Amino acid sequence: MSSFLQSLIAASLCLLAGAYLAFRAYRTFAKRAGGSCGGGGCSACPSGENAAGAKVKTLLPLEMPKENAKL
Repeated sequence: MSSFLQSLIAASLCLLAGAYLAFRAYRTFAKRAGGSCGGGGCSACPSGENAAGAKVKTLLPLEMPKENAKL
C-alpha cells in the first residue's frame, strides 16, 4: 500500500471521527438549551410525568406505609 493511500485513509478516518464528535456535542448541547423535565414535578410539567407525558415510577417512596408505621 502506498504512503499516499495510507495518508488519505488516515485523514478520512480523522475527519469522520471529528465529524462524529461534533455531531454528538451538538446533540448534547442542543437538548439542554430548551430545558426539560427529566424527573417531573417542574412548573412546566404535571407532577409525576416527564416531558414526554409518560408516568414516572417512584422507585423509593419517601413516606412509610401507614400499616407498618408504629411509633
